Amino acid sequence: MIGLFATFFVVAYLLVPSGLFRSFYSLFLPRIIKFQRTRAEEFTFAVLASILPFFLALALVWTVANWPFGIQQSSSADRRDAYRIVLAAAINDKALGEQGQNHVYWAATNQVIRRQGRFLVWYYVLVLLEAWICAWLTRNYGRWRESLTGIPRKLYLWTATKLLLPAISEWHVLLTPFSYPPQPAREVWVDVLTSLDVLYKGHVLDFFLDKEGQLSGVFLEYPWRFDRQGLLRDIGKGTAKPDADSYWKKIPSNNLYISNEKIINLNVRYLTDDEATALQASWILMGEGLDVTAEE
Repeated sequence: MIGLFATFFVVAYLLVPSGLFRSFYSLFLPRIIKFQRTRAEEFTFAVLASILPFFLALALVWTVANWPFGIQQSSSADRRDAYRIVLAAAINDKALGEQGQNHVYWAATNQVIRRQGRFLVWYYVLVLLEAWICAWLTRNYGRWRESLTGIPRKLYLWTATKLLLPAISEWHVLLTPFSYPPQPAREVWVDVLTSLDVLYKGHVLDFFLDKEGQLSGVFLEYPWRFDRQGLLRDIGKGTAKPDADSYWKKIPSNNLYISNEKIINLNVRYLTDDEATALQASWILMGEGLDVTAEE
């Protein structure tokens, strides 16, 4: 019986709150939470996500929260006696058999179940509230990192550094404008060096993670390929163009997928809308046969 109680507490007090936190958080910031790679990390995450809601819920049900599953008013001593009776029966199966016909035992069991049900309702509501607050604080990182000043900025950056950022995927931080304020709007462009010694660049339209949270590939829009052979050939002839940007060639496809197995190095740039529009225009005009390179 005691094993059943232990399983209930692990599931109800740790695993369910952790799952609720993740699910509700992901409604506001999909794919941002870092994958937990070990059981120890998963347990740590569950504990950290549960501590504050647990004690707040405990304070509420011991003071003002009488809903749901209301019970007749009783003293702290009565509450302790009810838990003691139920716990004693759970530890000693013989005592459980003796008390099975005892109305005192069943009254205590009913009280404990109702108290636990009420506590868990408030506990789970507070976990959801905590997840929403964390998502709100995380979503505004780029904005508040720049706009806050003084003590509020120091407090927020400490919270972000110690609690918020370690819990999110580094690929989300790297491959989205997460760290920048919403204005001016920015796009993420990357230069990708592959294992075939070919250099590509383009706008990151999307990226993909595997089940371990590692990058599995990037999906580029407006892709270019650097004509390294052409540059080397012109250098050999002594006719190399002074502007290396002129050796970027449009790939005849709107999109390009590059798997992680082929990626050796990533150079990430966060371009404003004007800079990104200039590159997009160059890509389109080059498709019309015009050798135009716009300045970023």
